[in-house]
Amino acid sequence: MSSEEAGVFLRGLREGALAGVVEGRPVVRAMHAWWHDDALWFHGGPRVAVSQLAGGPVAFEGHALIARIPSWMRHPERACPATTWYRSVLVEGTLEAVADPMARAAALQAMMEVQQPEGRHLPLDADHPLYAASVRGLGFWRVPSPRVTGVEKLGQDQTADHLRGILRGLWARGGEGDLGAIEAATAAHPHHPRFAELRDGWVPRCHPSPRDLAAAVALVADEYWNRDFPREGLLTAHAACDWVGVEIGGELVATTRILSDRGKRAWIYDVGVAPAWRGRGVGSAVLGLALDHPAVRDLPQVWLTTRDADPFYERFGFRTVRVDEGPPYRRAHMVRTQADAAMASVRSQSSSASASS
Repeated sequence: MSSEEAGVFLRGLREGALAGVVEGRPVVRAMHAWWHDDALWFHGGPRVAVSQLAGGPVAFEGHALIARIPSWMRHPERACPATTWYRSVLVEGTLEAVADPMARAAALQAMMEVQQPEGRHLPLDADHPLYAASVRGLGFWRVPSPRVTGVEKLGQDQTADHLRGILRGLWARGGEGDLGAIEAATAAHPHHPRFAELRDGWVPRCHPSPRDLAAAVALVADEYWNRDFPREGLLTAHAACDWVGVEIGGELVATTRILSDRGKRAWIYDVGVAPAWRGRGVGSAVLGLALDHPAVRDLPQVWLTTRDADPFYERFGFRTVRVDEGPPYRRAHMVRTQADAAMASVRSQSSSASASS
C-alpha cells in the first residue's frame, strides 16, 4: 500500500497483535489499538506483560481477511495450496508509558470514537466521577510517530484471465465477504477483470460502496413506488439488502436490490435504470445479474411486484399470480420458479437460434 492507504487502513483497525522482547524472550499480546495524536495507543491493566515493553522497540500488526481462495478457483482439478487475500499493516517504533491524566482521557475519548462510533456515553473527562478511577488506574502506552507500512494482497500478481476465473469462483460461492472481495480485487488489478461478462464497456457490480448506495437511491427515489418514502429510508433499505448494478463510463446506470431468506424465497425490489439508458438492454443486464446472484439463483421462488412492466419480466420467466387494481395503482404480483426459469431459458435459446439462422 502507499503510505496514505496504509494510514487509512490503520485508522480503521480496532485490534491487532503487539510484540516486543523482554529479557531476551518474545512477548506477543492481542490488544485493542487506536490512532490518536500521531501515535498508536494501547491500554490495559497497569501490570500486564505489555508494561514491560515500555521504553523498548515494539511492532504491532493488524490485518483484515478479505477472502480465502481454495484450489478449485485456481484450477478445476489440480490440488494446489490455498491462498488468502488480505490487507495488513505493520507499525514499528518505541513504546512509551503515558502518565498525564489529561492525555489519557483524550486518548480514551478517541478510542471510544473508534470502538463505539454510535456514541451514547458521556464525553471522557479525567476528573469526572465516572472516569477518574479508570483514567488514573489503567495503564496507557503509545508508539509516537511510528514507521507504518501496509500490504494488500488481492491477486494483483495474477494474469487477468487467471484472476477472472477466481472472481467467477467467488461469485459462484457467494459466501460471507466474497462479493466485497470481488470488488476489491477488481479495483486493485491493473486490468480490472470482471466476474460476469456484459457488453463492452458495461461493468457488473455486486457490492456497493457508500457512493454506489447514494447513486442507486438517486436512480429510484423519484419512481412512483418510492414517492412516499424519504431518501434516508431508501438508503437504509439499500444498505440492508444484497445489491447489483451496472456501471458505464464510471457512472451507475442500473440498479436493483435483493431481499432473500437464502432458503425458500427472494424478492426483487427497486429496479431502476437511468433515463438515458432505458430501452438499450441495461435493465435486462441488471436483472440478469440479480437472478444469478448467490442469494437468488438456486431458490425455489423469486418474487416481485410491478405496475406495468409485466411483459419485461415475463421474458425472464416471471408469471403473474395476482393483480391488485389499486389504489394507489395497479400492482401485478409475479413469481419465478425453477421450472419457470428453465422454460424461459429454453425460449431464449430458441429465439437466439432462430435469429442466428
